[in-house]
Amino acid sequence: MNSQGEFIASLRDLKQRSGLTYRQLEKRAAEHGKVLARSTLADVLAGKRLPAPDVLDAFVHACGEGDQVDSWQRARASATEPASAPTARRRRSRWWPAAAALMVLVSAGTWFAVSSSRQDLPDEYGTPAAMPASPVRIRPVAAPDLCLTDGHVRDGRYGPLVAVQRPCSAVAPQTTTFEPLARGSYRIAWTHPQFGKGCLKVLESGLLEPWDDCTKATPFVLERSADEYVLRVDGLGCLGIEGTGESAEAHVGKCDQRFVIDAA
Repeated sequence: MNSQGEFIASLRDLKQRSGLTYRQLEKRAAEHGKVLARSTLADVLAGKRLPAPDVLDAFVHACGEGDQVDSWQRARASATEPASAPTARRRRSRWWPAAAALMVLVSAGTWFAVSSSRQDLPDEYGTPAAMPASPVRIRPVAAPDLCLTDGHVRDGRYGPLVAVQRPCSAVAPQTTTFEPLARGSYRIAWTHPQFGKGCLKVLESGLLEPWDDCTKATPFVLERSADEYVLRVDGLGCLGIEGTGESAEAHVGKCDQRFVIDAA
């Protein structure tokens, strides 16, 4: 192959042979200690840019052909048609990115220890709330311009994408919905027209990760007072943000943070 088009076509064939989704490829790359953002890979396979050498390395390893990385790097070097220049001015990635936007909860201060007791909830938060089926935004009361979305943990301790807080203006075209479950609980679903659907699951670390299999997602109970909500997970605590500012990670812990949920 001696052109960018041929090289990109070969990368698409490699993904097809792997039989893996974008999210699965990202996780496989992380298992090899590498970073492979789904949004970056989507741009590469759409022909919008050539992959950087480290992205190509992560992708080939994730596809199970790590022993052929050198051959792929040589093929990349021979693809002389420029591909990355047109995308250098693109806004940051749209969905499942290293810096995408979804809806998040901002903390008014530092994060506290995990609480498993519903008694941590203020007395006024006692009634489960009904949620609309239409797309919504989840915004922290303390930072109403931020919404819950996906991104990477800031210290790099965990490779796959997790829930973080980002500017609400960067969320589209992703949508967020609350899907009703039994006993007044809901799962939080993120859907993108290209990358599909993922539902939030609380990990052992307290981080929240979007999973393809929504049947394994974590149920949330919404406790409402006026126009504010506490998002509770039975036996674990409530949704909150560790730290402050853009890209701060969402965690499940003490029930001391409130959110506004409104139409997107």
